[in-house]
Amino acid sequence: MWLAEEPNFGNRQVPIKEPHSGLGSTHAREIQERFQREVKISAALKKADTPHVVRAITAEPYEDGLLLVLDYMPGGDLEQHIAAHPEGLPLAEALAIAQDILTALSAVHENRMDIVHRDIKPTNILFDAGGRAYLGDFGLAQVAGWSAGRSQMMGGPQPGTPLYMAPEQATNMGYLTPTADIFAFGCVLFEMLTGQKYKRYQPGTRPGSLRADVPDWLDTLLAKAVMENQWERWQNGGEMLAAWRSGEAAEGVAREEAAERKRREAEKRALWAQQEAERKQKEQAAAHQARLEQQRREAAARKAREQEEQ
Repeated sequence: MWLAEEPNFGNRQVPIKEPHSGLGSTHAREIQERFQREVKISAALKKADTPHVVRAITAEPYEDGLLLVLDYMPGGDLEQHIAAHPEGLPLAEALAIAQDILTALSAVHENRMDIVHRDIKPTNILFDAGGRAYLGDFGLAQVAGWSAGRSQMMGGPQPGTPLYMAPEQATNMGYLTPTADIFAFGCVLFEMLTGQKYKRYQPGTRPGSLRADVPDWLDTLLAKAVMENQWERWQNGGEMLAAWRSGEAAEGVAREEAAERKRREAEKRALWAQQEAERKQKEQAAAHQARLEQQRREAAARKAREQEEQ
């Protein structure tokens, strides 16, 4: 990957990706196949206008192969953001990033190519100039109908990054389902919330046990995402996104109800204070009237005595 400028478009910067060729001739064919697959996936995602996926601009012929030209993401990657917040990202920021990536996964998993990313991790989540998150690097993606790759066909492991790989991805040589991406996303979400790698904790550890402000709905949603059994997880990005929105909506309703309760309690306190002030005002007015009446009687009595003395 290298960064170039397009002089015909205002010298805008664009990343250019070419197939890696430094692993030796044994894997050269598989590397080329993976890169061709990435170009094909990028074209399909661009055609579908897939949201929150790093957009491919074009694929250009170069020597005996292709170069993939991508949109530039000037905001860095998620790993850099997490490094700047070792105790976990601010909750609102983590939620916004997670929803952006879930939106991407929902569209990717619904694509007719049956795509499984297989390498969701912080360095593959990038930010635009406005801070919105995008899923990038489909170089290891699995696509239905394409060869699993020479190393897998010979009994090798699935590609991916061990700290984020689902259990079946680490052991299964066959095709994966989108639940593998859900597990990896759960690991990334845990890391955003806590600053810690999920796999360095006991399986099933909830971020709420490490951070007090994680809402219950998010704790529960993430716990299902990282279940060891793939069939107990959310089955794809769309399913998890729907649950995410329901959780946020429920939390929003709960916040509104709490705010309404506070409003009613405040109104009751204000009404009580007003009634108490009116009561005291009436008592003071009555006491004042009584004093005036007493003074009137005393004045009348004095006048009567003075008249008798005369």
